[in-house]
Parts: sequence; structure tokens; C-alpha cells
Amino acid sequence: MISPRNQKVIQIEVTNVCPHQCSNCTRFCGHHKKPFLMGLPDFKAAVDSLDGYTGMVGVMGGEPTLHPKFEEMARYIHGKRPDTVPADRSKPIEDFAGYRNKNLSSMRRKRGLWSSLGLGYYRHHETIQDVFGYQCLNDHRHAGEHMALLMPRKELGIPDAEWIKYRDACWLQRAWSSSITPKGAFFCEVAAALDMLFDGPGGWDVEPRWWRRTPKDFGKQLEWCEMCSACLPVPSLKATEKTDIVSPAMAVKLRSMGSRKRMIVFDPKAYSTDQFEVNRTCEPYLPEEGNSARVAGTEASVHVQHLEAIVVCVGYDDYLDETLSRNCAQLDSITVVTDNKDPATVRVARKYGANVFISPRIHERGAPFAKGKAINDVIDYLRAEGHNDWILHLDADVILPPNFRESLSRYVLNPGCLYYTRRWGLPTYAGITEFLERIDVDPWPTLFAKYGNKMLARKEARKGNDLEHLPFGYFQLFNLRAQALRGRERVYCEGSRTAENDDLAFGFETFPEEKTASLPIPEFDVVHLPHGCWQENWHGRRSVRLREAKDPGFVLSNVYTCVRDCQWKGRMYLKGETVITDRWDVPRHFLRESL
Repeated sequence: MISPRNQKVIQIEVTNVCPHQCSNCTRFCGHHKKPFLMGLPDFKAAVDSLDGYTGMVGVMGGEPTLHPKFEEMARYIHGKRPDTVPADRSKPIEDFAGYRNKNLSSMRRKRGLWSSLGLGYYRHHETIQDVFGYQCLNDHRHAGEHMALLMPRKELGIPDAEWIKYRDACWLQRAWSSSITPKGAFFCEVAAALDMLFDGPGGWDVEPRWWRRTPKDFGKQLEWCEMCSACLPVPSLKATEKTDIVSPAMAVKLRSMGSRKRMIVFDPKAYSTDQFEVNRTCEPYLPEEGNSARVAGTEASVHVQHLEAIVVCVGYDDYLDETLSRNCAQLDSITVVTDNKDPATVRVARKYGANVFISPRIHERGAPFAKGKAINDVIDYLRAEGHNDWILHLDADVILPPNFRESLSRYVLNPGCLYYTRRWGLPTYAGITEFLERIDVDPWPTLFAKYGNKMLARKEARKGNDLEHLPFGYFQLFNLRAQALRGRERVYCEGSRTAENDDLAFGFETFPEEKTASLPIPEFDVVHLPHGCWQENWHGRRSVRLREAKDPGFVLSNVYTCVRDCQWKGRMYLKGETVITDRWDVPRHFLRESL
């Protein structure tokens, strides 16, 4: 045995609530009649007691992300134990298992999280990425071998002298950790779990330097070893079988406590120490592939669960008819926001099964088109209805790629981030009929090569204009749980009476730079249909009907030219890293090569 000060990790056990009942679980999940939840004051005391400890402090369960105070706990340990976390927290992650193995597996970190993923992890994803540079993730879909833990040595007939040798060489206490529970501190995490399971006397006081104790100081806590078989040659079982191998006396004890977990009762009379191998490392607890495969089955639990689109549309029913017919299949739900004088938009929305929301403030105080207020009105409604997940703010004249939802399902997104993508479209109105006929036939890259030069800076070079690859309102993907949105009375800005600025201010001012990111392009490129001259419809619909237009559409490279010449209504200039305009400040990093 070793002193806790020499262990790589000391765990703080915040709960034994867990969605799993793995075979021979070291926390004995499935046997507890009533699980525990550590109080926030106890958690803070546990963290404080480890000042000076040079190893990693882990937050563990059960499933710790299911604790109702998990956010507060994570923030507290973040403030108390300085550490680093991966810098690319906003990057969409396609290979989540690979990302964890590459970026979240260093045992040199000072803060760690042990999680089986699931809804708790999904709900707290942003905080977890901010706080825990090490994450031991295991979705428990792999059949690692878990050895029997509840086969006391006396029932197996192991004499004292032989037992002491086994006990003092226990791999679990040497290779794993000590623990703090609501009942105190323990030299071994399984001893802590046994004390909780059998309502023992508790551990040492959680006070500074408790972890400096040596084996000679373990005292009565060693009595828990008498109930544990981790150090012995005993049978094992695949974790996915959700069954414990136990001794006869232990089976009686567990049943009398109300345990309903499946058990295999081992016959001690048939036992001999040469039947099984003595475990030396933690590897039997992992699948054959080891740590690299522990999160391979997590796709469903950490990807986007529900995607709700919001489209503000007043007088744009002709565009909406073209876009909804294609976009609805790419979204879990879509809400069209309009005013009470636009029955045509309502008809189109209902035609494709979209929800309709009438904004009471879109024309508040005579505003021609208060887009920010309209968006906030529907967000308030969605929250009241219980939606608190991903939102895609999309313009009524934007078409998503035909495999958008399928592509999105391959990526893990950070709910604390704002995601955007690149837009492209037709050079003129003249090609709209042909384009719309081909959009459901030709591959997306083919369409881009043939039609997608409207948003390009230099047609001959086919080089994208970065002004059309920014978090503008044509595509803003975000999560209502984002920390950047907490405490805000309104999600979107409401400073404009038109469509001119509210979504722009949201894109550039709400989220910090490190929490804005582009979705992969060209995979997520969107089409922005021709919509008249720049600013023409910001005060309400002014342009001609889509299929009636004959004139060339306004080329958005004009916007590029304005920025390149540092002119924006005659009042645009550079100041350090910011582009100053008469309406907003655009961080220069968003403009990239355009300047």
C-alpha cells in the first residue's frame, strides 16, 4: 500500500447516482437503496483540503454530471486548482474518441472528470470543456472484464499471513486512488464505497494534509479490506452483463439491504487460489482495445440532440416556399416568425409543417422590421415550452445543404459556442429557375462550381470572400444553455428598428472570440438566393417577387470592395484590430484576408 500523497489521483465522490449497473462496479452501483448527493459545502471543503497535493483531483461518481450542483462544483474546483485545458474548445469535433485520446488524456493535469457521458455530460458540455483538461470517459458499451470485489477472504479460506501479502500489494490502492465522500476521507476508493454501501462509521476528517497519512496510519480503515477481494485471485465478468459475483454471506447481506441487482453466488468450497490470476493493473477493467475504445459508442449522447430553426419572414413568402421545401427535412423543428398581416407566409409555413409564431413586437412603435425583437419573442416562447437546446437562426432566403442534418450528426459541438458557415449563391436573378431545378439533382459541389460566384471576391480565382464567411444573420447556430447567454434579459440585441444590426451585434458582441467557430466548409456551405440590392429589404420587403425578377441581382462583392477601400457609408476605418463603422465595431480577426 502507499500513502495518498503518492497516488496520481485523489477522487471526490460527489454522488453514486448512475444510469449504469456494470458488473462488479467499484462503486457498487445498483445495490444502493438510496443514493447520496454530496453537498456543495462538503465539496468545497474537500477541494480545500487538497491544497498542496501535487497530483490530480478527480470529480467522480456514479455519474457526477447528474449532480444538481455540478456546475457550481466545477466552477469551484476551476478557481481553486490552476490548470490548463485544450485551446480548441470551439472546434467541431468529428472523431470524439480520437479527440479525447489526443487532448484529454494527460495524467499531468490537476483537475479531472470521470464520466460515462450521457445527458448529464451533454447538458454541462461547455463547463466540462472549460474546466477539465483530463477526462476519463467510458460509455460502458464495451465488455471490459470487471473482477469480483465482494468475496471476503475469510469466506474463501485464505489464512492471515497469506492475506496480508495480498492486501499490502493491492493493485487497486496502488494504481488507483483514495477518495473523499460525504462521510470523510479514505485511503482507498473502494474502502470509501464500502463504507457508503454498508453505512459504516465514516472516514477521516476532511482537513488539510489528511492525504499525507502513510499505511501505518490507516488504522481501522483497513477493516474494509476484509470485505474486498480486489487484491485476490478471483473470477471476473464482462461489465455489460450487469451482474456481480459475490460470496454467499455477502449475497445474504446485500439482499437484506434491499439490493435488486443481479448476483452470481460463488461457492467458496470450490475455490482455490490457483484457479484465477492475481490482478496487477487496471487493464482488465478496460475493453481489449484499452482506453482508446472507451468512448467509441457515444455518438447518440454527445451530438446535437434537438435542432430548432427560427426564420423571420414578413412578405418573403415566395422565398420561403423555395427554402422550406428543402430545409424542413434538415431540421428537427422550424418556427417561422411573422406579423399578423401576412397570411401568405402563414400558408407557406403550414404547407411544409413549420410552426408559426406571430410576433407582437416586430412593428413595435412603428418599426418597419424589428428583427431582433421578433427573434427574442419566439425564443421566449420556445423556452416557455421547454426547449433549451440548439437554435439555428436562418434567413428566409437561405437553403441548407441537402445532407445538412446528416453531416451535423457526425460532429460534437460545444454548446457554449456560436457557429457559422459560408454562403454562396447565384450571380443574377436570371439563373434562379435553372438553379432551383438542379438543386435537388446535382451534387452540392457541382452546383457550387457552376453557380456559386455571387459571394466570391475574385471570380477568376474562385477564392471565397471572407465577408461571406462570418457570423451574420443568414446562419447563426447556438445553444440556449451557453454561458454567454446567461443573465441576459434578451438573447438577441434589440437596438435596431430594422434588419440592419441586431443579428450582426449578436454575432460579433455576444460570444467571446475563443467561442466562435466555423462549421467545416465546403461541407456546410449554404445558398443565399438573389435578394435584390444590398440593404434593399432591411426595412421590409422592397425587392420584386423571386420568379418575376429579370434584372441582375446585386453582387455582394460590392460589400467586399467597400471594406477593402475602408469605406462603409463613408465612415469606416481601421483602428488597431477593429474595423470601426458608423453602426458597429467588427473585430478584425473575422475579416481575415478581406482587408
